Amino acid sequence: YTGLTGGAAMTPITVSIDKDDDTFVAATAGITTITFPAADTLTAASIGSVKAIFAGGATHQYSVDFNTDQATTLTALALAIQNGEDTIATAVANGTSITFTGLGDGTTLGEGNYSITSGTLTAAVVPRGIIATIAKADYPPSAVVITAPSAVSGSEVSAVNSLNFSGLDLVDGDRIGLAIGGDFSVETSVLHATFDTDLATTVANLAADMALEDVTFSAVSMKNNIITYTGPTDGTTMTVVKIKVDNELLDDIGMTKVGSTWKSNSAAGIEYATSNHILGIGESYDKEIQLQVGTGLTSTAGSAEGSKAGVDISGTFSVLSENGVNIVNVTIDGIDGEVAVPPGSYTGTTFAKALEERINLVRSASGHQVSGVTVDFDLDAQSFKITSGTVGPESFVNINGSSNWGLSNTEQIRGNTPTITVIKQATDTEGNKLFIDLDGNETTVPPKVMPTWSPVYLDKGELTYDTFGKLVSPKEGVIYSPYDPDNGSNLLNLSVDYGKNSTQYSAPFSVLSLSQDGYPSGRLDGLGIDSSGVVRANYTNGNQVALGKLILANFANPNGLKQVGNANYVATTNSGAPVLGEAGGDGYGTIQGGALERANVDLTEELVNLITAQRNFQANAKAIETSSTLTQTIINIRG
Repeated sequence: YTGLTGGAAMTPITVSIDKDDDTFVAATAGITTITFPAADTLTAASIGSVKAIFAGGATHQYSVDFNTDQATTLTALALAIQNGEDTIATAVANGTSITFTGLGDGTTLGEGNYSITSGTLTAAVVPRGIIATIAKADYPPSAVVITAPSAVSGSEVSAVNSLNFSGLDLVDGDRIGLAIGGDFSVETSVLHATFDTDLATTVANLAADMALEDVTFSAVSMKNNIITYTGPTDGTTMTVVKIKVDNELLDDIGMTKVGSTWKSNSAAGIEYATSNHILGIGESYDKEIQLQVGTGLTSTAGSAEGSKAGVDISGTFSVLSENGVNIVNVTIDGIDGEVAVPPGSYTGTTFAKALEERINLVRSASGHQVSGVTVDFDLDAQSFKITSGTVGPESFVNINGSSNWGLSNTEQIRGNTPTITVIKQATDTEGNKLFIDLDGNETTVPPKVMPTWSPVYLDKGELTYDTFGKLVSPKEGVIYSPYDPDNGSNLLNLSVDYGKNSTQYSAPFSVLSLSQDGYPSGRLDGLGIDSSGVVRANYTNGNQVALGKLILANFANPNGLKQVGNANYVATTNSGAPVLGEAGGDGYGTIQGGALERANVDLTEELVNLITAQRNFQANAKAIETSSTLTQTIINIRG
């Protein structure tokens, strides 16, 4: 500044930096809490040990074994963390939680988590297997505000102030608030800058918003995370501003991603209550975007269709809770759950709606929730169909419920994604296009005149015919690699001569002849012996296998054989040695299968059996006659 033009001595002035409550905010120690299951949940049976893990490697891992009870165990863990972590001033166990307090200068607390390494404690007790903790200072550690003096004489001089954010540590979800006038309760005078990418980008966004307030700030610039702003050009006293950082932790009320930034749901709701820019559409827009239906093959969703209901559900029916008839077990895309339809009166449509609403509330232990499932009621078939909200091969639905609703036996259909085959020009190993000449041979020389139709070869060996129905390619037969049916039978060798009898005309396909030289698998059905003595095995597939052949013996003097009982004979010197031969040969008789030879029958034994059978028959006849006589007598008495 310049003194008076007359050269008089300048008036002494004094410059001071004020740090009052309106322009400077002191740092605050960060506080966070790890909450464990309810009291007395951690026991010797439910856990082996509890481990806390912080960044920095093995030296920042603290593990304690279970000792006496939950409170004693958590106290030991808290003491170990307090002694080991530089960013944590105190760690105090409160029975079911540990509260950590950071350093007084607002340094960000270390990020850690805990896990239960063994035991029977399940996800039903601990909602999340690992709970991350992030704590930090509530305000910038050293935000500096420099207030310039007002003009003292001569032309008006604009006041210049600066805000230093260099010491600020932000994470996703944090938001810098700047209150013009120092009052955060006046929403219209508060500027917000949510953390975006890094500190420099976030501070630059705040500076850009300040520049729009041209009545309050005549100029705004940012360099090295320091915002320098100038007051009104008329020298009016600078308006007081106040800075605050809001910490919106992920485990608070949920986060919403807006562009490249994360905001808490409550903050997002307040800021975008009047103009929603989340989808790039504000209170006004230039072009309306309309939904257009795509073309092509669509993927299908998995579904399960029940059978006909066991009770009449064509009108109004009642659902009771007895015997669990209102319970339905579902598996939707790998998420298992159990739903209960409230007892009451329903129609088929309202029952389907109630079942659909509850299926879409099923959530897995890892937090994945079912959505988009539809339940439809078919009045004519008296059945329900459940369809997944996803499509593709992984889309799957399985339902198991009461037979009253037809859900005890359902048909599952897995989702499907159509496969599209793109036909490409055949090429050789060097990339040259392949064609078929007049002789049916493969060539790289294209025909002089390309016909309006041309053979299409997806793979070598496909059949191609000319316009007269004669085979063009392949001319020769094809021999396929042997096939092993892997059932103990021999390899199958298949060769096909396509060019011998293969034609194609503009007529429906028909099979002119069919011959079979193989057999399906079969089981032994019985044995048979023919007149020549061949023993054959008969199988259920119609096949017969010769197992062996019976031989006959002849003697020079059959009367010289010695009887040894049971129609068995042995050779003697009088009979001579046996002479072996085949049935039907010279001097030998034939064999009659399934018959007894008369000489092999013991007549005495058979006669005794006949007499015994006859006496049994007579005794039974007498019993029937006696019963009939008694019945007739009783009838006569009643008469």
